[in-house]
Amino acid sequence: MRKSDPGRFLLSALLVVLLGCGGGQVREDAKSTEPAEQQPAATAEPAAAKKAEADKSGEIPERSTIEAKYKWTPEELYADRAAWEKDVEALKALLGKGATFKGKLGKGAKVVKECLDTLDRAYYTLEKLWVYAHMKRDEDTRIDDYGAMTGRCQTLEGEYGKVGAFVDPELLALPPKKLQRYAKDKLLKDYDRRLSELIRRREHILDPASEALLASLMPIAWSGMTIYRAFTGAELPFPEVEIEGAPVKLSQQRYVQYRVHSDRDVRRQVFETFWNTYKSFRKSCAAMLNAQTQAHVQYARAHNYDSAIEAKFDRDALPPKVFETLVASIHEGLPEFHRYLKLRKQLLGVEELEYLDIYPPMTGKSGAEYKLEDAKKLIVEALAPLGEEYLKPFNEAIKEGSGWIDYWPNAGKRSGAYCTSGAYDKHPYVLLNHAEDYNGMSTIAHELGHAMHSYFSNRNQPHPKADYVTFMAEIASTVNETLLVEYILEKI
Repeated sequence: MRKSDPGRFLLSALLVVLLGCGGGQVREDAKSTEPAEQQPAATAEPAAAKKAEADKSGEIPERSTIEAKYKWTPEELYADRAAWEKDVEALKALLGKGATFKGKLGKGAKVVKECLDTLDRAYYTLEKLWVYAHMKRDEDTRIDDYGAMTGRCQTLEGEYGKVGAFVDPELLALPPKKLQRYAKDKLLKDYDRRLSELIRRREHILDPASEALLASLMPIAWSGMTIYRAFTGAELPFPEVEIEGAPVKLSQQRYVQYRVHSDRDVRRQVFETFWNTYKSFRKSCAAMLNAQTQAHVQYARAHNYDSAIEAKFDRDALPPKVFETLVASIHEGLPEFHRYLKLRKQLLGVEELEYLDIYPPMTGKSGAEYKLEDAKKLIVEALAPLGEEYLKPFNEAIKEGSGWIDYWPNAGKRSGAYCTSGAYDKHPYVLLNHAEDYNGMSTIAHELGHAMHSYFSNRNQPHPKADYVTFMAEIASTVNETLLVEYILEKI
């Protein structure tokens, strides 16, 4: 393992910015008609030609022009829509069985295990349905049918919460010593963490009727985010701009691509056009944000928390002080950040540093290009300290045609990048909108960090214990980014 220290890490971060690596994708790590058939190999050459033509013309390519080897394969989860619908019915049956345990959880650990196993199997099925639906939706948010499938999943999640709402209140109604015995019973070892957390969070658990009501309202609670994703992914009307004499249709992905452009006039045109498009709908966007914020606030109040922040952190068994410390640390670091901004202004030679000057290389030149296959090779070399056990599934994930990763932007595709790991007995899946620069390479390393975390967790933990909190999740991804930075700097 290479030696590292805080000073070198800060130097690494600064040099990465100097090299033009400061404009990465927005990352979001998810937990998640008939489906389109995977294109046969025979269509690869025409597809590649069409994509290249679209890229050259400034148009965003249609998904059909992208070769299958660069796409993920949700068909591994469900071969067709009929198979998905079959699992919907299986989920409903499991929920029906789960409801029969109401009033029986005081009859011993065996009954509790059967109840929790049934509901866990239901949640496993729900996750799988969710993952498939949102993968298909995110491929092309313009396709209404897949949006409807995710809507059904929201409703099913509400039904799951409503059916299982009796469990926690009923367990908490038991004599405390009996519940503690359940938490230590070897028969319930897969649920010991859940039961211990239930005891800890006793004061925030409501009566069964209240919990069932709140669970049934989940689809409404998430409507703000649902509307925002549909609007920005499928309906937000970005105009064309002319860049270097050629028309370019702006999009979320094109914005990320051109905000690092070395020509300040190009950046200004892109920034003003992109953000003015959002500004035209600022009231609608504010209403969506407010709806989502109010949902968090009202759920926190309903569960006897003083704030939404406290509610969020308590679910991860963390005190709000952690958040306060993070904010305080950022404020303590502001003087160094301001020094960096002054240096950026000086090196770019501008009278006033604007937002549009944050992303381009400080040298004023275009950043380094990293072709996809070269980027993969560099990442693998950088992650060598993690060992063969880590690299074996990593190499499987990035292998051409593996089905793990959806690489390229296409018309209607959800912006940003994320990893979804909700399909417990399958491998994780990663969505990218890849650009062949340092940030694109770093994003692959980041998202595959999440993928490897989930891969090993799913293979070493039973389903009830395989999930992990966000604070843990981001360690796996940022370690990969740090190793990549260190490795690139050593090669310079």
